[in-house]
Amino acid sequence: MRKHSLIFVSIMLVFFYCGKSNNGTKTISETDAGTDPVISKSDEKNHIDNKSGREEKKGFEIKSAGFVGKAFENNDLQADVKLSIPSDDIELKFRWFINDNLAEQTESDLLPKINFKQGDWVFYKVRIISNGKKSDEMKSNYVRILGTTPILNLVPVPAISIPGEFKYKINASLPGSVPDEEDEDSILDDNSVQNKNLEFSLISPTDLGISIDSSSGEIVWNITESTASSIKDSIEIKFKVSNPSGGSVTSSIKLQFKSHETDKAPTKKKEGI
Repeated sequence: MRKHSLIFVSIMLVFFYCGKSNNGTKTISETDAGTDPVISKSDEKNHIDNKSGREEKKGFEIKSAGFVGKAFENNDLQADVKLSIPSDDIELKFRWFINDNLAEQTESDLLPKINFKQGDWVFYKVRIISNGKKSDEMKSNYVRILGTTPILNLVPVPAISIPGEFKYKINASLPGSVPDEEDEDSILDDNSVQNKNLEFSLISPTDLGISIDSSSGEIVWNITESTASSIKDSIEIKFKVSNPSGGSVTSSIKLQFKSHETDKAPTKKKEGI
């Protein structure tokens, strides 16, 4: 009888503690089941490796492939590649194409100007190399090589008298330009040689009757009495010289005006008696 009583008490104690655990605290297994699962060390390492692999793969992505600035024949051509994640631990390999032909020995992001000329069409293909792995190549857009920027050789302007007519020829040329042997006028007139195939335009002032010949670069200004009375001792004429195939340059000349008094003959001073 006593033995049965001890068994009964033991059973009751088990139920008591189980009920307390359910009502008050949670067991370790319950806590783990409600939040993060328990993982082994090997599983944890695989999880970290997989995460690193995803980040590395994401770093391989090339977002865009373009160019730095405009493509002029007198400048090297620079590639502009943007990645999804910037990194210094990767290598970029380039293949340049000129008029759809592969340019040899040009695997960097720079295509030297010696490789192309005005009018050529250029593009490149780029890929990422990291830890022995290669990404897919991305192709840039085509870019057309523009002409060179004109070079100016401006002659200083002496002071001028007003009113009157003012003329000035803008001397400009393209690098490496030479006279046309079949054009005798170009050989005889150095300005014609320099200004050939260029375009000239006035920037300012545009309200005083100043004109520029768009093909020769000659500035003509008929300064009337009314115009002379409205301006001060000097004025700046701004203009633009353009290569129709590419670059352009802006510049100006400054005009100093002689006073009206200096144009008159000096008056002899009377001596005192």
